[in-house]
Amino acid sequence: MPGFAWHEIDPKRFSLEKGLLKPPWRLVQDKDGRFAWEGGTLLRKKPDAEHSVRLVYPEGYPARFIEARLQPELSPTLNGALGLHVNMDGSICYVTAEGWTPQDTVSDALELLNTWWSKYHWLTGLDLDRHLGPRKQIPER
Repeated sequence: MPGFAWHEIDPKRFSLEKGLLKPPWRLVQDKDGRFAWEGGTLLRKKPDAEHSVRLVYPEGYPARFIEARLQPELSPTLNGALGLHVNMDGSICYVTAEGWTPQDTVSDALELLNTWWSKYHWLTGLDLDRHLGPRKQIPER
């Protein structure tokens, strides 16, 4: 990773972020040096519709919002699909640029993502479960 990562520039902020989510969430570091939260799920509206989500701190955080990916990921054929708010790379478009401020944290991102999940999954009747398949357990590290 070129230059300094946000967590090196602002260790106080990194310490705050590390304390915001509780188990089953766990903070991991990817091979590329980025940190991500794994192991948690989106709000449950039905017992059989719980899906894991991965929250990845992007380069440029906190100016850039946290990347969100459903686990398992949606079928690549749905990437960029109008109305689903799934980007071409498979990440979820859950917030507008105006909807994120550098003061927002991972807990704010999760709240926004739960709103997206409710709005675009349950209220519109989109059958994301059909495309996601059954909930996949993320193995312990």
